[in-house]
Amino acid sequence: MMEDEDKMIAKLVEHRDIKLMVKEIGLLHDIKVESTVGNDSNGDFMYPKESEKKLIGVLDKYLK
Repeated sequence: MMEDEDKMIAKLVEHRDIKLMVKEIGLLHDIKVESTVGNDSNGDFMYPKESEKKLIGVLDKYLK
């Protein structure tokens, strides 16, 4: 049986890995994706507003 802390750690690792994946995909497609800091209420990463549709499109391709 997994302890509560183990579940929390696993979720945190999963969260970090997804965030790093989004940054890497952005880099591969010339989109500057950066991590936010301090539990920003706007989300986990930021990117140029003009790249939003492109980023969403490439993420859709990777996640399907």
